[in-house]
Amino acid sequence: MVVIFLNILLLFFYAVKLRSSSLNKNGQRFLFLIIAFLHLMFLHIFFNASLFPDLKGYNSYFDSISNAQPSINFEIGWYYLNKILHGISHNSFILLFSVSIVMILCYLITIKRYSAIPWLSVFLLLCTVFYDSLFVLRQNLAIPICLITIPYIIERKPVRFAILTLLAVSFHYSALVWFIAYFIYPVKINLGFYFLMIILSVLSYFLMDVILKNLITLTPKIIAYTTSNNSGGTGVLKVAAVNFSTLALSLYCFGNHNSINGYNKLFFQLAVVALLLNVIDFFGTSFTLFSRLNLYFTASSILLIPNALANIDNKRLNYILIPAICICYLFLLMSIAQYGYGIKF
Repeated sequence: MVVIFLNILLLFFYAVKLRSSSLNKNGQRFLFLIIAFLHLMFLHIFFNASLFPDLKGYNSYFDSISNAQPSINFEIGWYYLNKILHGISHNSFILLFSVSIVMILCYLITIKRYSAIPWLSVFLLLCTVFYDSLFVLRQNLAIPICLITIPYIIERKPVRFAILTLLAVSFHYSALVWFIAYFIYPVKINLGFYFLMIILSVLSYFLMDVILKNLITLTPKIIAYTTSNNSGGTGVLKVAAVNFSTLALSLYCFGNHNSINGYNKLFFQLAVVALLLNVIDFFGTSFTLFSRLNLYFTASSILLIPNALANIDNKRLNYILIPAICICYLFLLMSIAQYGYGIKF
């Protein structure tokens, strides 16, 4: 993990240097994100893949894609992506390289559009979804594609939203949960919103078996993610504490719900959904992968937290909050890093 920590320090150094440069604010943001792209691509490509066992399955699938029947049945989008790339090169490195470019570009485009503090968003990205994206390729390709739909949620353009979301679904079926984002955005954040979300969560909890039976008819793969009962335990409580802290920080920084509008309203709503999914997961259902679904909603924190902090008028308070948040997320990164990290060219 030393390599990742070193890159975090370097990115912070670049952010400080650029801020003291003669470039205007837009120029500083643009140049920093270009540098961040190069660093993230380096981390995402030149690492020791042998430390991450899931990658062997992706390489085997890529190698077998020319067969009449590939070794594993994945979603149609992933199949055609592998088919096209295999036609260009038989070296599976092209798959990781292509997925990395799309994934990182989507994240950085979203950060450029919506983050008030880009360097902090990149830091939070490195401490949260980035690590899993090294080896859970399909879902972590779907997540940033879903984030690209944010302008179509806010501007209420359902066709464009649906096309991009279905593209994400074609890489991983879990992206279907992203349709929730389109329908909750028009709802005003007040007691009625919280009440509605709680009611929907309770209904989802008690109707989970019925929902799963219908999903199994669409894709038998769901069976692999079901059990008689699955309780999240203390691990879920830790994640829930992070999501609750994000909401509490946002309310403190913005002052009240009425001050949370536009895209920040959407990010706050997604954070609420993430917390409620934690609660469902804690009590346990027949579905074992609520933590995987939650990634689509917790990704909003990389934008919500910087925007909330930028809303504080007392800059001295920021000098306390930002380092404290960074330390907490570094501990979070250490807790989710399962296999270690090593560079290999």
